[in-house]
Amino acid sequence: MLDLKYLDAVIGSFAVFSVYRLMTLEKRALPLPPGPRGWPIIGNLLDVPPKEEWFTFAKWGDTYGKIASVTGVLSIIVLNELETHRFLKQLLSRPAEFSDHIRKTAGAIILRISHGYEVGEGQDPFVTLADKHNTFPYRPQSTQYLPDWFPGASFKKTAKEWSSTLKEMVDLPYDYVKKQIVSGTAEPSYVSKLVEGQSLTAEQEFEIKWSSASLYSVSDFCLSHSVVQTVSAIYSFFKAMSLYPEVQAKAQAELDAVIGNDCLPSFENRDHLPYMQAVTLETLRWFSVVPTSVPHRVTEDNVFKGYFIPKGALVLSNLWQMNHDPEVYHDPMSFKPERFLGPKPELDPREACFGFARR
Repeated sequence: MLDLKYLDAVIGSFAVFSVYRLMTLEKRALPLPPGPRGWPIIGNLLDVPPKEEWFTFAKWGDTYGKIASVTGVLSIIVLNELETHRFLKQLLSRPAEFSDHIRKTAGAIILRISHGYEVGEGQDPFVTLADKHNTFPYRPQSTQYLPDWFPGASFKKTAKEWSSTLKEMVDLPYDYVKKQIVSGTAEPSYVSKLVEGQSLTAEQEFEIKWSSASLYSVSDFCLSHSVVQTVSAIYSFFKAMSLYPEVQAKAQAELDAVIGNDCLPSFENRDHLPYMQAVTLETLRWFSVVPTSVPHRVTEDNVFKGYFIPKGALVLSNLWQMNHDPEVYHDPMSFKPERFLGPKPELDPREACFGFARR
């Protein structure tokens, strides 16, 4: 007689397989985009690498076309002058603190946009506060329920300090803007535009405070996209100038010819510096600030170029591949600003390099 535990296993396996078939055999007028063949139940879960997934997505693009899909639990469709001048001055006076200068400059630019705040020379209280918050290690929220006496729960003391620092980081810049508005000295900023002349509820104030803080600091365990993108772009520029000295020499020659040696360039000079503009575009294209976009969920069944895109699918844009597609950019792995000059410039990378979220 068949052992009951084996019978349970057979019935359970059949039930799981039946659910799988019901999910995958849903009637569709059109197919999903092509992609690598997956396994039952788990789909392509084992095919997606744990890191540098954009290279794998690019290979799939070469094999399956510009639109590819993978399956799993879900369907995934792979698709300011002042601060700059200060940065250059700091870089010349203290070159050994290169990384710190870049991070501070990025934070200063974002703080000016978000709160109209001008970061001071040396140790700035708001930047120091954000840095202090950013150094706290991330802990899963579930650990907050562990009692203080539990072995290994000593981090809860650190978590309380982190929570206090986070509250200061959110409240103090916001309070600064409100005081500036009252005194009539507020600079135009994200916060001032939303607060000035408005009668806000507590919920609205909460949303403005936290959304503005998220522009320049940490959200959960990820750095602010604004800061990361700015820092990454600056690093990429320095790397390119080191690897391609001929580009650096040509850019310097243009600056010397247009600006001279006794002042720094400004936005007013931009139209007279075509090669420098091309260098900026090539920096954004050559080393993508983010290799893949933030996933976006499809809210209803859709059709794109003859492929069925089911409701609930995640659409993921491979920005790295878009900016290194040999059908779009000649010799895409090389740093060539000239590609954006002349009567037939190649595609402007700003169309893709910052992702496709709602603006």
